[in-house]
Amino acid sequence: MDQEFTINDYNFKMVSEDDFGDLKTVTEGFDASGQKRLFEWSLTRQSWYGIYVVRHNKKIVGRFEIKTVNGSIPVYEAGNQVLESLRNLGHGAGMITAGTEYIRDQLGARRVQCVVAVDNKSSNAMMRNTEYTLEATLKNYSLTVAHDPCDANIYSMIF
Repeated sequence: MDQEFTINDYNFKMVSEDDFGDLKTVTEGFDASGQKRLFEWSLTRQSWYGIYVVRHNKKIVGRFEIKTVNGSIPVYEAGNQVLESLRNLGHGAGMITAGTEYIRDQLGARRVQCVVAVDNKSSNAMMRNTEYTLEATLKNYSLTVAHDPCDANIYSMIF
């Protein structure tokens, strides 16, 4: 995964040693110890997982995550989080669209999927504004913020 890439006015920069302040901004719902653990873990440069701070026209709008599900096919999972103050402005769909283009064109994905909790109405609405297809709903497949099991919609794009 590249350290940085730009697509459609969205700049994705992988978290580095100098980015703790930016990571704190895009993990506004985390407690301080959770932010620190995520930051330290992200610096280990996992080859199968990338956390990016995303800017639109140089302003931080959120974070984007890429997870390798199966490197042989290859299949990836994408996820994003838009800053609360910037929601409902199209950034969620814009980040997913740009990030998916990178995953397809630069990582050679054959499939990209997104997992969204069934009860997360805003994220499900955002996914309907992308080219992803709702593929399935799986029982007890994901976790809520409180770490309770929940049903999840699986959206996918096949190339």
